[in-house]
Amino acid sequence: MRSWIGQARLGDLHDPVPERRQAAWAHWALTSLGYMSGHQDRPYLALVLPGAFYDPKGTGPSVRPHLEVHERQLERPDELFPRRLAQAGNGLLFPWWVVPEVLSVKRSVLSATRTDPSALLDVLDVHRTSLVSAVTAQLAQLSGRWANLERSLSGDPSLVSGLLAKGFTAQDVAEFLPALASLSVQAHLDDKLAASPRAARRLGAWTLRGHADGQEFSLGVLTPRLTRSSTFTDPLFAPEKESSAALLVRGLILSRLTGQRTVVDPPHASTAPSGAFLRSVVARVGEKMPEASISSALNFVQTYPDPEQAWDVLQNWAHARVDNAPRAALTVTREGFVSAHKAIRRSLARAESPERADVNVLLPLAWDARSRVVRVTFARSDDSTP
Repeated sequence: MRSWIGQARLGDLHDPVPERRQAAWAHWALTSLGYMSGHQDRPYLALVLPGAFYDPKGTGPSVRPHLEVHERQLERPDELFPRRLAQAGNGLLFPWWVVPEVLSVKRSVLSATRTDPSALLDVLDVHRTSLVSAVTAQLAQLSGRWANLERSLSGDPSLVSGLLAKGFTAQDVAEFLPALASLSVQAHLDDKLAASPRAARRLGAWTLRGHADGQEFSLGVLTPRLTRSSTFTDPLFAPEKESSAALLVRGLILSRLTGQRTVVDPPHASTAPSGAFLRSVVARVGEKMPEASISSALNFVQTYPDPEQAWDVLQNWAHARVDNAPRAALTVTREGFVSAHKAIRRSLARAESPERADVNVLLPLAWDARSRVVRVTFARSDDSTP
């Protein structure tokens, strides 16, 4: 620690000037160091993160989120530690954590390897303005098509997670930022995150690896969760405030998402009711009661994002005359429907899967004109999923 303690200065952690930014992060590291108690009350040194564990049920860890630091890491000279830390990204300041994220961040940011990423960071510093502009433009491009990505994240998170798990080759990086071609830079998602189908819902822990002057270097980088708030509105992740290395990885991710038509470009307009319709599935004697798929519920909510409008659509469908009788009698109240609609909308915004109970209220059971029990579901003319 003595090798870099002299660099510490109180300052703006989001400062775009590299020297001032790393001095501020060195100060943050010093003031964040503290002893934690582990198994059998074994004390250990850690960087205590400013956030807290997300624990709505009150069953999670009682300690603050933190990154354990082996004391030998502080005993060995490491003048580049503040520079690496400053480039890890603003994700270190995120207010809410889950345990797998903290562990993956530790593996990425506090890796035991002591390599010099200066060749990479020097290039990124020169191109910082271009990186900010590129990511800003990508976000603007993606914002109008975010709804379908939200649906993928909630209905089939493994699809988007799989895109991230592949990582980025040296060719991918060079195509995005040609100035890095000579360094053969690659980006790899933390192995345990990459193996999880929920990777896209987690704070991304990445490692940049490359070669300069015959020596390999590595650098840990964090990226925000793929939620609407973290991606578009959270000031913590505003491109102009992020580190240059985090902007590089974020730009690679956004490039891949905008290039995947099956993820962000639906074959039909998700907000247009044309070609989309409610229908019923008849319950069969001796078989399980039919349930609407999660994708059907997500499609319905995105097609009719206003809960009152969605309720009117459901009511109009049920009241339509079939053989001189209303098509169906619903088993759900307006209040219950609106509550379920809002809950599923929240799940979409948070890139979470909706609760099955909410799906069953949104697309409820009913009695049809022939007194049969049916499940209401939602479909598009090109979609056979119930």
